[in-house]
Amino acid sequence: MPPDTDIPMLTSVSPKLPLTFISACLLLAVSCARTGSIEATSACALTVEASLTGQDHVIPLSVAASGPGDVWVLSSLFAGGRGTPRAQHWDGRVWTTVSMQEGLPNHGFVEPQDVSVLSPSDAWMVGSDTGKTTVTSHWDGARWEGVPSLNGPTADENQLLGVAVVGPTDVWAAGIYRTDGELRTLIEHWDGTAWQIVASPSVGPYSNALKDLAAVGPGDVWAVGWRVDEHGVYRTLIEHWDGAAWRVVPSPNAPSGDSILAGVAAIGPDDVWAVGRSGGIDRARSLVLHWDGSRWSTVDAPSPGVMRSELTAVAAMARGAVAVGNADDATGHFHPMAIRWNGSSWSVLPAGSPGGGGRLSGVAVPGPVDVWSVGTSVGGLTGSLVEHGCS
Repeated sequence: MPPDTDIPMLTSVSPKLPLTFISACLLLAVSCARTGSIEATSACALTVEASLTGQDHVIPLSVAASGPGDVWVLSSLFAGGRGTPRAQHWDGRVWTTVSMQEGLPNHGFVEPQDVSVLSPSDAWMVGSDTGKTTVTSHWDGARWEGVPSLNGPTADENQLLGVAVVGPTDVWAAGIYRTDGELRTLIEHWDGTAWQIVASPSVGPYSNALKDLAAVGPGDVWAVGWRVDEHGVYRTLIEHWDGAAWRVVPSPNAPSGDSILAGVAAIGPDDVWAVGRSGGIDRARSLVLHWDGSRWSTVDAPSPGVMRSELTAVAAMARGAVAVGNADDATGHFHPMAIRWNGSSWSVLPAGSPGGGGRLSGVAVPGPVDVWSVGTSVGGLTGSLVEHGCS
């Protein structure tokens, strides 16, 4: 059974969401030009600006950037009973829609779950086709082209949910496959020629899943997600590549209830962040963990929701980090949530909410003064949205 979470990490999440519920894409940005750095963004805020329009039934799933003039947003476009991947690129001046169909399946629901950008001529997308088979695509500076990827030993379910580009011949992808009714971890590596499956641990006989990846360097890569223990409780799962093998690294959990990780970002060998949520359907709180080079520990973080707050993604740079997700209000509606790390503590980064509310699922920090985040608006609003500004 998948965990009780809105984090899109399991079986074909997006196609199963009713289109009456997800009405449009929400694209967010914050520019902190007055302060010059994330760690000093007390005057910054995410604000709604109607800029990208006409994106009904578009679900943005990921965002990544190599710099302020090289930002990619990958989405699923739902039409005619199909899900088609769609890429939009920001060159620092305008947004351009770029085709992703070449070399990818032209039926079913192709979901671009994650994207990682090394340079303007080197980016990777990973995802799945109808949750059954993995898909990957590469950007070479001129076009996106599908690249054959591998599946686990069973055909029941195979998904790649996270990707990290270390170099042109060093790319990691992580996700899940299902066997005997349980999910197991799946990790693949691109060596410049082909994808190969690399052995990765799954703890115990019950489900394990990896949702996101972050790389410090060729021999220092992190993967995060969750596992189910013998009591049916979801526990944090963190694995590390040391250049020779993937190994489980002990990670803390909330004192009670579930603990699920959805995003990870690396600044250096002794500075890595992982985010998610703790608790269950009735009460969830932000979960933030930090690696200091020796161990993972829990760090206090805001949970502004009345009953539920959860973090779905994190991005980091020197001396700063931003995490995004969603939080509910007194009426039970969800709204975009963002928090920032200033070097000593986490605090709320104000985020505008479109009519009907919204949820954030991805974030990128292309430079010291810019943060981009993507997600979905919920109910009563059609067309895409952009949030930008610093007040």
